[in-house]
Amino acid sequence: MNDKDLFKVPQTSKPSRRLSLSAGFELPRFRKRQHDKENGDDDNVSVQSLDVSGVTSKKKSKRSLMRVSASLVNLISSNRHKNNDSEGFKVPRSPLSQNASPYKPPKPSPAKRRSQLTWVDWVAGGKSNSILPHLSHTDIKRQEAIYELYQGEKDMLEDLINVTKMYRDSLVTLGLMIPADVSILFGNIDSLIPVHEDLLSRLQGQRKPDGTTQNVGKQIHEWASSLNVYVKYCANQIKAKSIFDEKKNEPPVDDFLQRCIASPFSRKLDLWTLLDGARGRFVKYPLLVRSILKYTHCDSGDAAHLERSIKLIEKIIREADEQTGIARCEYSKSTLVYLFDEQKVPEIDESTALVCSGCMKSTKGSKLYIFLFD
Repeated sequence: MNDKDLFKVPQTSKPSRRLSLSAGFELPRFRKRQHDKENGDDDNVSVQSLDVSGVTSKKKSKRSLMRVSASLVNLISSNRHKNNDSEGFKVPRSPLSQNASPYKPPKPSPAKRRSQLTWVDWVAGGKSNSILPHLSHTDIKRQEAIYELYQGEKDMLEDLINVTKMYRDSLVTLGLMIPADVSILFGNIDSLIPVHEDLLSRLQGQRKPDGTTQNVGKQIHEWASSLNVYVKYCANQIKAKSIFDEKKNEPPVDDFLQRCIASPFSRKLDLWTLLDGARGRFVKYPLLVRSILKYTHCDSGDAAHLERSIKLIEKIIREADEQTGIARCEYSKSTLVYLFDEQKVPEIDESTALVCSGCMKSTKGSKLYIFLFD
């Protein structure tokens, strides 16, 4: 089918009035001109670029009329599409104009978990699991108590090394604290590490190939005297706590401590918990040794060594407690401020122990902080 047949208007018996009019007048012939490169409006180009020419024949007039109708339809349709496109299309903003998302710290790493294996589980998982059927219930309980002491020393040693390397050395290297404050905060922590290393090696030396450990009483008794280093460490805890409470409020130090807590090596424990953990381990030794003694035969020589070890350790703990009381008393006296010299009491300067202290309210509602010295 050619173009003539496509746009041919069928003839009717009654002549159309519109066709009769078009036959008597010259109908305009519309044709698109080439788009102006400088004009970007498609609608204006199609409307303003119309050319008029004479009509050559009746068939051409009919065809021109059909083309005008089609061009008007296309014009309306293109105008609608343009409006829709202009509303839906958005020019992306430049990266500089976009608001940057706030910094979000990374999620904390999973805490490093300590081994929770008992001696029975440890032996059963090894090659020497054949020893269990040959041991009595009392013997197994004794091995469990010895293994608890051994595993606790291993964990304590790991904590002390982490505190010295990750906390103390980092605070000095980063310049977050002056050396004097660092020395007070950590005290003589370096002298504690060899103590726990010694007991750990002694217990390992007494372990047999089958996994059992015998004759630990003598080793513990020889080692117990080295706990004297804890006397100075515990007495220093009073000043160390005041330094810690003061420095943790500083933003750089607080940020450092929070980052350490989020690290796996800290096990989600803060610095003071780790520092005070050594003191807690120290005062727990009589209970640990007594647990071994409970399942040791009374007629064995190991029981006598364990009893002497308990007495020696308790003596050192009493001395540490006494020195800690003196240090607390001296620190409390150093915090007192006198407005006038007449307010000073000589008995306070001569006191060596702080019995108690606390906040009280007067009858007028004012708060008073009370110290009772001995």
